[in-house]
Amino acid sequence: MYYRLSYKELLVELKFVSKIPEQKIVNFKSHKFEERGDWNISRWWNGQNREETIKRLQIMINQTENFLNNLKDYERSTLLRVFKESLPGIKNIASTYEDDIYTNCRIDQMYDEAQELIQKYDTDVVSQGETVPDNDDILTSTRAENNYYDE
Repeated sequence: MYYRLSYKELLVELKFVSKIPEQKIVNFKSHKFEERGDWNISRWWNGQNREETIKRLQIMINQTENFLNNLKDYERSTLLRVFKESLPGIKNIASTYEDDIYTNCRIDQMYDEAQELIQKYDTDVVSQGETVPDNDDILTSTRAENNYYDE
């Protein structure tokens, strides 16, 4: 069972997620990484499994959104930065369960949800329906302006 994390606890949990390496199983109770394929009785005893990992990630995403809605600008920017840094860890958790398509899809959905949340609150993102050009668009327009295309 997971409880509501304080702001500082959430920051620590997100920093922990950012450190998760590929192909490692996460134990959120002991805050340790375990080898994939190793059956660990303590993980079983403590009720740690992929379902609990998914629940924990979802709780962190939900609580991040709640805090982003209610924090002052400085705290919001700190939380947003740490949340962004946790994204590779979420992807690495998905790599642990690459043989379980459904679990992997659920984690990918949470990753997408996290990215959308970052876009919503990131002040660097253009608002009011404008789109931010990607690097290919910028490169193409720069080449066109400088006549880099062969005719």
